[in-house]
Amino acid sequence: MKKDKPHLSLPPAPETPATAMVVDDTPANLDLLTRILDDAGYRVNAFADGQLALRSARRFPPDLILLDILMPGLDGYEVCARLKADQRTRRIPVIFISALNQTDDILRAFEVGGVDYVNKPFREAEVLARVNAHLDLYRTQRQLRASREHVRALLDSTAESIFGLDRDGRCTFVNQACLDLLGLESAKQAIGENMHTLIQHRHKGEPIAPEACPLLHAWNPDEPYHSEDETFVTRAGRRFSAECWSYPLTDDGQTVGRVVTLVDISERKSMQEMLLQSATVFRTTNEAVAIADAHQRIIQVNRAFTQITGFSQDDLNDSSLSLIYSARNQQELAETVTRGVAERGGWQGEIWSRRKSGEAFPAWMSINQVCNEKGEVSNFVAVFADISHLKRTQQKLAHLAHHDPLTGLPNRLLFGARLEHAVARAEREQGGLAVFFLDLDQFKLVNDSLGHLAGDELLLQVARRLKGVIREEDTLARLGGDEFTLVQEDVRAPRDASRLAEKLLRTFDAPFQVAGEELHVGGSIGISLFPDDARDPEGLLRNADNAMYNAKRAGRNRFHFYTGDLTDRALDRIRLESELHNALRDGELTLHYQPQTCLHTGRTLGLEALVRWNHPSAGLLGPDRFIPLAEECGLIIPLGLQVLRMACEQGRRWLDEGVPFGTLAVNVSAGQLHKEDFFEQVRAVIAETGMPPERLELELTESAVMEDPQRAKPLLEALRSLGIGVAVDDFGTGYSSLAYLKNLPLTKLKIDKAFVTDLPADEDDAAIVRAIVALGKTLGYALIAEGVEAEAQRTLLRQLGCDIAQGFLISRPVDADTISRWLAHAAGEPPPPGALIPESKTQPQPETAS
Repeated sequence: MKKDKPHLSLPPAPETPATAMVVDDTPANLDLLTRILDDAGYRVNAFADGQLALRSARRFPPDLILLDILMPGLDGYEVCARLKADQRTRRIPVIFISALNQTDDILRAFEVGGVDYVNKPFREAEVLARVNAHLDLYRTQRQLRASREHVRALLDSTAESIFGLDRDGRCTFVNQACLDLLGLESAKQAIGENMHTLIQHRHKGEPIAPEACPLLHAWNPDEPYHSEDETFVTRAGRRFSAECWSYPLTDDGQTVGRVVTLVDISERKSMQEMLLQSATVFRTTNEAVAIADAHQRIIQVNRAFTQITGFSQDDLNDSSLSLIYSARNQQELAETVTRGVAERGGWQGEIWSRRKSGEAFPAWMSINQVCNEKGEVSNFVAVFADISHLKRTQQKLAHLAHHDPLTGLPNRLLFGARLEHAVARAEREQGGLAVFFLDLDQFKLVNDSLGHLAGDELLLQVARRLKGVIREEDTLARLGGDEFTLVQEDVRAPRDASRLAEKLLRTFDAPFQVAGEELHVGGSIGISLFPDDARDPEGLLRNADNAMYNAKRAGRNRFHFYTGDLTDRALDRIRLESELHNALRDGELTLHYQPQTCLHTGRTLGLEALVRWNHPSAGLLGPDRFIPLAEECGLIIPLGLQVLRMACEQGRRWLDEGVPFGTLAVNVSAGQLHKEDFFEQVRAVIAETGMPPERLELELTESAVMEDPQRAKPLLEALRSLGIGVAVDDFGTGYSSLAYLKNLPLTKLKIDKAFVTDLPADEDDAAIVRAIVALGKTLGYALIAEGVEAEAQRTLLRQLGCDIAQGFLISRPVDADTISRWLAHAAGEPPPPGALIPESKTQPQPETAS
């Protein structure tokens, strides 16, 4: 409960001449009384009218009033009654002077508040004696009141709890601090109460009887009492500790009570205990602790700090706290620490510290700021532990977990991780790699004849020899027993793997010296290639293992590729390359077309031209069978030009026949895009075929565009200047810089089917499609989703804001005649027999577009 601050009354000022007021309607009496008082040194105010006297007394209260009773207007009784009813004048002593001498008159004078009564006629000496006596009494009472108020103000202004007791232990007075301590609302709840009912003194947790309580008992003992720590419990049950004083209160040498002062030290004791605990922790903890001032200058460190760093307290005077984490060039760390402390009040993490000897060591540090009651930073506390041993242990455990304990080579776990990384890198960079699986020949015979120790020694020597012929970036591992595996990265051709396999086998040419014996041991190696033989680590390792067994069956101490005789494969590729040359020459390439329809209206907006090869013996081949070969052997540029010409010629025919095909999209390879005269070739084809450029759209892969966006931009701008549309194919599978993408003159983004296949079930794919659509809309591009094979996919794509759909749900790629009939039907004409392309419940896999 909030209490008003006590008003402190000042001691009385030195006495000044007293002011007396005389009120009498008889002029002679008024003059006589005025003279008597004036001669006695009083200042006199004389009034013949009671009303005027009242008004003056209220404005300038006199020290004493001589008042006649019988007066016109207000009589003396009424004047006195009004004086006593007014707070400003109620304490002024009033002496009645009247000729009325009846007992009732005199009694009434005292009833209305008079302090004395003088009969007329009066004697001057009597009047003066009575005035002096009552004035002295009035002044004494006023000084007593001022003194009492001053003492009360002093009591209530002190923070200590003070109360008084009589001889029976009853409360005689209590200050505001004591009321607050006891949980009381007012002094009335305490005055007259036995204090032992309001507050109990405890000793060792047990209550003390009133007669035995030195604080509460009034006379036993009759000496001052002081205790630095006593326990009390209030009537409400609040327990607190207090420092207390109890002094006897005497009157004429006799003890009449006691004055008790209590200071609640509960918080101080709690703080002392906390400080003691903190000091004990600071002194005994095994972690280094440094305390700094508000400017991060170290002012105190503990024993552990000295033991860990070698710096004593004297070594660190005025040193900055950053000394702890400045063992190495850690400017960035220092800024991070400073920022963390400023923003969050603290920071923790791993650092490098240094010892007095200059040795650097790893440590885990936390640093926090300490604020005072004003919220200002007053100190910083840094705590850190030397984690050198932990680091060494972690390194040992990590090495044991990932390495073969015998040879020190990576084990199966580490090999798997590195193989995954190598595959991801090769996939990202469209490179190659080889996985080798090596098994020693006749190792079991060595173990059985010479023992396992000899076998271990042989494995150690084999590991050293193999490691000596591989590159540092290649990974050699021991999977267990006599099985070794190897990852060779950056393999451009199978012959790279062949050369390394030959080196590995040559390490077995020289005999091994084991257990005093000369051993001739060989090895069989199986090799699988990425991406030809498998595209995942498990498949590559499994295929290499199978190839190794083929090598053993073929006679040991040799290597085999997983795919069999690579000479036959190479001959097949040479033959296919020759046939592709003939196909370009003889016109064996043909185009199929797949419609692109509006997701909102269902109207056909365009077609994509997809190349096929009518092979004389193998039949119709999809682009995945020959496009990679065309890129490898350099035929992709003439092939792409031929596809562009064929598409434009067909587009012109459709326009002449009135077939509503919309726009015609043709794929462009990276090789074509980077050819210096590509733009001139496109312009020439358009001019020669008569294909309107606004009906043509060129699809470029994301990787082809972003390989050199600065070079691609002017080319694309030139194409757009002709009116040709430019679409980015397979968007989302490559790496696009938004800074470049937003500046490229594109018309369409084609969402790769990899993000469509699992819709709507895959929430991640849905989120990616939503992001691509939002990006395209922001940049002003149309959005087309490829690989749409289900109605649920089409519905979701429409909801996500995609514009166009392409896929088996609408139609498979078909030849020109079939798509013509399909387009005619889509435009509203009656479909001829066989014109519609029904949706299949078991759709074939989409073919790679070209």
